[in-house]
Amino acid sequence: VVFGPGGRAVEILVGSVAHLPKMDAMGKCDPYVKLSLGGESRQTRKIKSVYDGTFDERFVMTALEPEEELVLNLYDWDYVGQDDWIGSVNLSLAGLVDTALAVPQTVTFTDKKGTVVGHDKTPTTLTLTVGNPPPASLEEEAASKPPVKGTLTVRVKRGEGLPKMDTFTHKADPFVVLTV
Repeated sequence: VVFGPGGRAVEILVGSVAHLPKMDAMGKCDPYVKLSLGGESRQTRKIKSVYDGTFDERFVMTALEPEEELVLNLYDWDYVGQDDWIGSVNLSLAGLVDTALAVPQTVTFTDKKGTVVGHDKTPTTLTLTVGNPPPASLEEEAASKPPVKGTLTVRVKRGEGLPKMDTFTHKADPFVVLTV
């Protein structure tokens, strides 16, 4: 993943989860994954009553620093009460991809006791692919959408040289004001 001013977009394809533990007294497991990167959070849909399931969901998130980690937390959805945390995986961006090519990988979840083991006594795993999103220029994006009368689309691509304003994070909280 290549970093520039303002961070870098990272594409995460969440594939399938396998060997889930039995989490519900009257069923199997209702898994979903929470992804966290650079202060952003995303969540897959939940899959009901499975031991193996496929998400096939794509997320684009922004990493601000190369040292950041992509954190994946696996949960079991509960109809009543708080959802149950099953385990997590922390992936360093530096080790994920070093070119534009992204390779699918399988990761194993851990909890406070160690490796999460599924109902079949096999480690609980997730397949995912992490890499650079496909390039899209403003011209390509504009050409792909028909113009709509009375609509102005503005895309702010990057901010550079912003002063460090926050005393704790030493980052800026920029915003854009557009007057037409």
